[in-house]
Amino acid sequence: MVLGQIGSADLSQVPGLISSAYPDGTGYASQIYENAGGDSGTGWTSYGGATPVIWQFTDSANWARTRRVRT
Repeated sequence: MVLGQIGSADLSQVPGLISSAYPDGTGYASQIYENAGGDSGTGWTSYGGATPVIWQFTDSANWARTRRVRT
């Protein structure tokens, strides 16, 4: 059976919907995110009547070092 043949689920009541869409690209997570469209990227597209609150856009990326700031 093909998924499209069974219809689409109503996800409008799902709290914390997570989308996973992996664009091509390597490098820093921020670069991959921006190259994939950033805040307008396909991972933020609504489905099932709900909008994702998290977009998992890679399973492997460089992560920039951060400097701890003391106050």
